[in-house]
Amino acid sequence: MPSESSALLFFDAATHWPFDRRVWIVANPPFVPAAAMHAKALALEGVDGVALLLRLLWLTGQERWREIYARTPPTVVAPFVERVPMVLGGYDPAASTATDYAWFIWDRTPGAGRAAQSDRRDGFLCQHIEPCQAQLAKREDRALALRCVPGFVSPSALKKHSPRQLAFA
Repeated sequence: MPSESSALLFFDAATHWPFDRRVWIVANPPFVPAAAMHAKALALEGVDGVALLLRLLWLTGQERWREIYARTPPTVVAPFVERVPMVLGGYDPAASTATDYAWFIWDRTPGAGRAAQSDRRDGFLCQHIEPCQAQLAKREDRALALRCVPGFVSPSALKKHSPRQLAFA
């Protein structure tokens, strides 16, 4: 798993990223530096594709249109039909969210853009990710997450013990 320092090195212009084979860069970057990460990833030699998991809100905005979509439209935007709760630092099966997420994918392998061209109207293919959370979630996911992030306390557990929640109990 990349450390915070390796994430900072990614943006350092002096850092060389030699790939000994063709690669994909797959990431869930923070919202604000996502545009810089997108540009850097597509500029690297040897990168066949970039897949970024971002809030669906990243699809809009005049500056993103000028800097990203007008210049390098994604091959596919794949929004999740279900809401995908994400929590900082761990996994919380009881978490909920009002935020929509999608995969933004730039596939630069030969012929990738043409394969989806017949399904495109104006720009890129939109391919919804069907409901799958119940099918893919496993009972052992929480135990695995707790082993990987020692000391993690889920937001739902914190919420149960907050003074505001206790006042209404």
